Amino acid sequence: MIKQEFRDLCSYFESIEHDILDLKGKDYTQGSEDILKNFKTTARALVPVMEGFLARISLHSTLPREDTEKLAIKVVWYTFFKKHLDAILSYLCSGVVESEGLVGRITDARNYLLLGAAIFKEWGDIELPTKGGDKI
Repeated sequence: MIKQEFRDLCSYFESIEHDILDLKGKDYTQGSEDILKNFKTTARALVPVMEGFLARISLHSTLPREDTEKLAIKVVWYTFFKKHLDAILSYLCSGVVESEGLVGRITDARNYLLLGAAIFKEWGDIELPTKGGDKI
C-alpha cells in the first residue's frame, strides 16, 4: 500500500469513528457529559473486589483508596478494550465475522485506544505536548 492509500484509509476510519463515538457514547454515558462515565461506574463497582484482592497479596495497606479507584478504572478500560481485540482475533483465527463487520471491530478498537488515552490523561499518566512543543 502506498502512503496516499494509507492516508485515505486513516481518513476513512477517522470519519466513521467520530460518528460511532457519538452514537454509542449516548448509551454508555447515560446523558452525562463525562465520556468516561461507563468506565468509572464499572470501576466503582469493582473497587471492593480489588481491595479484597489487593489485601490478599499484601498491597492494600500501601495503596490508598483513590489509587485503587485509578487502578480499577484502568483495569475496566483494558477489559473492555481487550474485548474488541478478541473480536479481531476471532476473525483472524476463523476468517468469519459473526455479528459485527471487521471495519466496525477495528473502529471500536481504535476508539477504545482513544478512550484509554482519555483515562490516562485524566489520571495524570500522560501529558499531551503543546503545539510546536515536545514530540510524542
